[in-house]
Amino acid sequence: MGAAGKDKESLIADMQGSINQVEGMLRDIEKLKVDAQERQLESVRQQKLSTVDSWRALWAVFMLLIVFPAWLFAGVVEGSGFRASVGLVNAALRGNFPFMPDIVNFCLSWPVAIVAKFIPSSTTWPFLGVGVIGGGFVAIPMIVFAIFFVTRRFPYYKNVKSKIDPYWEQKANEHVVVQAAIKSGPFSTLIVFFVITGLIGSFFVLPNIRLTVADKWSGEVSLVDANGKLYPMDVQLSLDFVDPGKVVDYRPGMYQETLLLKFSGNDVEKLRASGVSDSLFESKLSTTVLGQKACAIKKASVVSDAQGFLSIAAHNVRRYSFATEDADGGSAGDCPASMHLGVVDFDNAEFAINNLGGKYWIYAKLKRDSRWGWIERFRAESNFYKNPGKALDSRALGTPLGYR
Repeated sequence: MGAAGKDKESLIADMQGSINQVEGMLRDIEKLKVDAQERQLESVRQQKLSTVDSWRALWAVFMLLIVFPAWLFAGVVEGSGFRASVGLVNAALRGNFPFMPDIVNFCLSWPVAIVAKFIPSSTTWPFLGVGVIGGGFVAIPMIVFAIFFVTRRFPYYKNVKSKIDPYWEQKANEHVVVQAAIKSGPFSTLIVFFVITGLIGSFFVLPNIRLTVADKWSGEVSLVDANGKLYPMDVQLSLDFVDPGKVVDYRPGMYQETLLLKFSGNDVEKLRASGVSDSLFESKLSTTVLGQKACAIKKASVVSDAQGFLSIAAHNVRRYSFATEDADGGSAGDCPASMHLGVVDFDNAEFAINNLGGKYWIYAKLKRDSRWGWIERFRAESNFYKNPGKALDSRALGTPLGYR
């Protein structure tokens, strides 16, 4: 091969080398572009993941300040209207969290009351149980359950993050040496917690610690003269028998069995004329957040049929006579000195107020207007009809379970 041929081959080799070099540079440039795009995408992903984590932090605050207190106070709002529930929750927050400013309690009362209306009161018994096991140190179960609520992630948390970055969890754990002692969990575990504790509470716990008569009742009112003649009136009585506990049926400011009374109707003025205190209609006591007069039971006695003040019904399973006083412990004497309750059956009762100073006494035929959950009510009703006397005497009036 001549010199010209060798020069040609050398030129071709040099050109090929230049081409390869240019191609390498182009590949490097393309790689740099891809790396830059990947870094940009990764930065966007991290920003989105950071936003999700920010929402997760806000969710934790929501769980701590709203959902956790709502769970604690589910028994407070049970059977109450929304406005009354807000007032009760506000009083409960002040009583249980005295360090919180009033403005904060007021602002939290509304959302806590709303959420509490959706949580069955039968789910709150584990807090009571841990409190008893902990020797009454309420702070212990309070902290335990607060941590559980705070560490529940919002619904679809992992799905949201996986759509942003399918490998986010692997990346988050690749540099972890020691696992955290407290791990977060999905929101579904809270729902499971509510379902399981609610069923256990409804079937086994609440029917055994609540008084059979500790429920809401309502009915028509009549005046009765000394001869036992009834004078029907256009007046309705709402009677809420409260057996307050620390968790179940908790009522701020109430520490003993209490009757909450509310009269309404067109003939209320006739009741006033019969000697009933005006405060039974327009009470200003702090314990009447529900808009009802609160009369505490000082003493409860079982009276026989022969002694019965309630001669209207042919038979009562139990007839109770209550010595009552104003629930705030005052000396105003707004509440009648005595009231009476006759249990006809699980859903029906008679109520009377005598010694009003006039010639009439008040009589009401009541039906249960229950604030209990339907499962709990079914269990309690089953126990009642198996042995009515035993069901009423198992939690005798005047002997409250102090740790409830």
